[in-house]
Amino acid sequence: MKKNHFRSRHLILFAKAPRLGRVKTRLAKDIGVLSARRFYCQETASCLQRLQPGKQRGGQGAGGRWKGALFLASPHPKRLRNVWPLSSRWAIKRQKGQDLGERMVRALAGAPPGPVVLVGTDIPAMDVTHIQKAFAALEQGASWVFGPAEDGGFWLIGARRVMGKGRYRSLSPRLFRSLPWSTEQVLALTTDRLQQKGEKIMLLTCLADIDDGQDFERFRTTLTRLSGDATFSKAF
Repeated sequence: MKKNHFRSRHLILFAKAPRLGRVKTRLAKDIGVLSARRFYCQETASCLQRLQPGKQRGGQGAGGRWKGALFLASPHPKRLRNVWPLSSRWAIKRQKGQDLGERMVRALAGAPPGPVVLVGTDIPAMDVTHIQKAFAALEQGASWVFGPAEDGGFWLIGARRVMGKGRYRSLSPRLFRSLPWSTEQVLALTTDRLQQKGEKIMLLTCLADIDDGQDFERFRTTLTRLSGDATFSKAF
């Protein structure tokens, strides 16, 4: 029974090929393209390690009881396997779709049967416990689960995926159509659309993503406070 439970959970990480000037563009305007790319690469590597699929129970870094897939916005995603220290437990796939909303819907709908959770890689405070809570919410009856971001967006989206008329109910590109991405309205508009369909929604802890220089300075200040060493944050 435990083995089947493990296989039914699916974690998706969305990331981009770390091309100079193409990742964390808002952050790059404040700290420069080189520093923004370095942060993105380091945080993505850390995220892949923290959320590594596995069968272990336990805290951060112990491995989650789920299958994992890294979806890359690249025409040749498997060529990027050596960019980050990827465990063989991570499958590598290509994001497909015209915009972020369509890419997320296609990834969520295309996963094997079972609850599925999708996250980005620029949430330093996110750890394995948050992912476990998301799956638990879906397995306890929530249709959807979201991790609210401080800026009004969301850092996690998960779906129980109820089948109806040969497809997953509510998993349609219309869910994200015409959303004002990168605004404080994204989460509220998304959950409102789902609630209008009678979907049960659970919200997780609100976390901060790193989108601009102000976010980045708060992140570095937190690192310094936790480490007790001002030189520690200079790695970012």
